[in-house]
Amino acid sequence: MQVDPQRYTVTAALPYANGPVHIGHLAGVYLPADI
Repeated sequence: MQVDPQRYTVTAALPYANGPVHIGHLAGVYLPADI
């Protein structure tokens, strides 16, 4: 019995301005990936 490995794609979130600067904009620099 052969099991195929699961494949996952992890992409980086694209930066965009959606209003005044808030903590989410700063966290995006240090936590760039959406899982």
